[in-house]
Amino acid sequence: VDTSAGVLTGSASYLVRAVVLEKRSVREVAATHGVSNTWLYELVSRYRSGGDETLAPKSRRPLTSPTRIDR
Repeated sequence: VDTSAGVLTGSASYLVRAVVLEKRSVREVAATHGVSNTWLYELVSRYRSGGDETLAPKSRRPLTSPTRIDR
């Protein structure tokens, strides 16, 4: 399953573990795997707040659309 950042969920887990468990720097892991530092910091933050479940891709669809025209 692809995320919007182009990282597979399994890969996201691998990247986060490289930072959290192996104590590698976010900058090093991001550069090695071609993802942005910002995105990796976001993944690490999610992981620390809720574990592996939080690394699953999230919908970017808005909950409401105020300008939607009802038919």
